Amino acid sequence: MDDEVILTLPPRPEYARIARLAVTGLAARLRFSYDDVEDLRVGVGEICNILLESTGGPLVVRCRLGDDEIRLSASRPGLDRDLDVTDLSRQILDAFLSDVTVEAEAGRIDAAKRRSIEP
Repeated sequence: MDDEVILTLPPRPEYARIARLAVTGLAARLRFSYDDVEDLRVGVGEICNILLESTGGPLVVRCRLGDDEIRLSASRPGLDRDLDVTDLSRQILDAFLSDVTVEAEAGRIDAAKRRSIEP
């Protein structure tokens, strides 16, 4: 499939909900299980929380859709400082998403969520 969806949102916490809804809607479209969609919702929420702690440009969320996965790249261009990812935030990201990469200086977090194989 390899479609790409790009969201550009104002850098305010109330817009994080739109990012979560859009990404989970895409996962549902790809027939992710309820648990996978919920994992993705929590992971995207944590990414938004991390990115919205600093001031800078808009919140940009890129979703690349594969046949059985969503690859995310979320960023805030022009951040006033490096991203601060606490141990708890890192644990949350690693628990709910895979292939998590944080580029603190660039203000970007990349991750993926693969569809679980149904029994």
